[in-house]
This record gives sequence, C-alpha cells and structure tokens, in this order.
Amino acid sequence: MPLSAYLSVLGGTGLTAYVGLTRIAGLREGDDVFVSGAAGGVGTATGRFARLLGAGRLIGSAGSPEKGKYLTEQVGYDVAFDYHSAPVSELLGAAIGALRERGRVVRIGTISQYNTPDAPPVVFNHADVVEKSLRIEGFLVSGHRDAQEELYDFAVPHLRSGALALDETVVDGFELIVEAFLLMLRGGNTGKILIRKA
Repeated sequence: MPLSAYLSVLGGTGLTAYVGLTRIAGLREGDDVFVSGAAGGVGTATGRFARLLGAGRLIGSAGSPEKGKYLTEQVGYDVAFDYHSAPVSELLGAAIGALRERGRVVRIGTISQYNTPDAPPVVFNHADVVEKSLRIEGFLVSGHRDAQEELYDFAVPHLRSGALALDETVVDGFELIVEAFLLMLRGGNTGKILIRKA
C-alpha cells in the first residue's frame, strides 16, 4: 500500500468515513447519500466508500465549482454543488427536510465552525424527526478504533485492485506545515492534505 494511504483512507480519515456509513448510518445497498463538505478528506473517502458499498444516488456539496467538478468526474458523485451559491444553513435544512421515512443524518466534525463561528444554525422542521422516524446521530471516531481491522479488510482489496483511489493534496516541505494547515482550514485542498518532506 502507498504509505500515504495510512494517513487517508486507511487512517483516521477513512475510519471516520467507514464508521459513519456502516455503523452509524447503517448504509444499505441502494440508499441515497448526501455529503456536506464532500471534497475534503472525509468527504472524498465517504463518497468512494459509499460507491463501493452500493449506494444509490450520491450528492455532495463543496466550496467551489471546481471542487464540484472534481467530485463528479473523479470521485463518483452523481451531483455536486457549490455551497457558496446559497446560504449553507438553508441548503442543509432543505436536505434534512428532503429525507425519506427512516432517513439517517450522521454528524461529524466541526471544522466549519472554526472558520465561521457566527454562521447561523441549521433550521429544519423538527416534527419531521418524529413523523418520518428520522435518526440524527453524531460520533467521534476515537470511540470506534475497534473497526480499524474491518476497515483494512474492506479497503485494502479495493486499493490493490484500483477500485479505490487516493484523493490527496500534497504540500512539499515540512517548513510549510503552518501554511498547509491554513490551506486546509480555508478549503484550499481536495481530499486529504499531506505534507511531504522535501
């Protein structure tokens, strides 16, 4: 395996995507999936894993039209849109409102709050949670380390066959670690951001 895979799809990034899809969402073949922030490390891994697990329609949001194009042309999303094209809270509220009966929402990460701490909260019809029997659940990947071998068993054969690709933005030079971190916070990466010693 490429060493960088252990920092992306075989590491915490991939484990977050895998646990979110399999253990928390309980993805079933044919289920439609929407991923917010789909062009980042977890988002690209989620899209690729969802495809391999037999997801139905795969929809993602990203921070630019170029990232949306990457998602549809490289990662396997059916549709992707730029979340700057409308207020994010309204778009996510609409996505929750569009859930079918027994739909599931998996909430991970809070990176968007680092950049926009004053962003309005997502507003949706809470009655839908009861009337549609929806489930909304968050998790920390640190509570699911026992799934690591399961992830390897799933992902490694797909990496070997070429069915699973790595999505990486590589910054050359360890002295650029701060710049790379800021690039990630500003959404300047596609996939997992990695720093390579020059």
